[in-house]
Amino acid sequence: MVQHYNYTPDFWHYFRGFLPSDIDLVVSLAPSKVEADARALTDYFGMRIHPSNEPSVAGRLGEVITKPPFPSDSWLAEAVEYVGLALALKHAHGGFTAVELGAGFAPWLGLSAILARRKGLGPVSITGVEGDAERAASMRNHLAYNRLLPHDAEMVGSYDGLSWDLRHAVIWDEDGDALFPTTGIADSGGQAIDTDKSASVDYRGADTAHVRVPAVTLETLLKDKSLIDFVHIDIQGAEFNVLNRSVGFVSERVKFMMVATHSRLLEGAIQSILFDNGWFLEREEVAHVVPRPNPPSIEALTWRDGGQVWRNLRFSEIGS
Repeated sequence: MVQHYNYTPDFWHYFRGFLPSDIDLVVSLAPSKVEADARALTDYFGMRIHPSNEPSVAGRLGEVITKPPFPSDSWLAEAVEYVGLALALKHAHGGFTAVELGAGFAPWLGLSAILARRKGLGPVSITGVEGDAERAASMRNHLAYNRLLPHDAEMVGSYDGLSWDLRHAVIWDEDGDALFPTTGIADSGGQAIDTDKSASVDYRGADTAHVRVPAVTLETLLKDKSLIDFVHIDIQGAEFNVLNRSVGFVSERVKFMMVATHSRLLEGAIQSILFDNGWFLEREEVAHVVPRPNPPSIEALTWRDGGQVWRNLRFSEIGS
């Protein structure tokens, strides 16, 4: 007689980016009531996403997401990213400073500002960097649509307890210029490359034109920020080069980081440099890889990015 077994993984055997206790922490950040917006998708926390800033939501206008973002939010991100922000908010006091690198339309800056205000943390400072010109402009538009800044605001300014610095640039391992693909606002996977490299195809193997854009280091971008509560970095494989160059600077100023990972190789490389510099890996969801022959790059094997949430052990008030 053949015995049958259930081989479906249980909760503890999935590579997931959250613990059971994280669900209550994230849910506690939601408002008691969320109003629908006929022109936008409204997320679980009340942030509104207009299709002019994120075209992928065009089929969901007027919808309010009522389910907490576990294991994902159904439109943008996995749970690990929400947990990273929730932990940073939990341990913040006297204000909140957030940075989004590879910001797209700045969803994490918008959510950081909304939730920090909801918690009454005090003054909020946000900094965003995006390499695509259309998506860089959408940062301001998204924040204005959520009434965080005026519709006629400049890319740098302050208003009603919020200061912002939004840049059309790429974060890089040296100041100067880099090449960035011209794939437009609907593509969230653009990867910057050095100016001395071939720019006819991208890392996914697609024929892609590139343009020269400003490149800045973390030191240059954040030199005036003495303490940063949360950094979200998602720059399509350049995370290691950027953090390896600036890990000392980051370790002196940043309390929490959510690092997107775009290959298994990148996961280990990020772990190596951050472990060696006094960081603790709070949560991790590994990148999901689909092997195929002759990929144009190792990142091209990844069909869903991973994420790592890091806590800086230098800030003793964070606790365990």
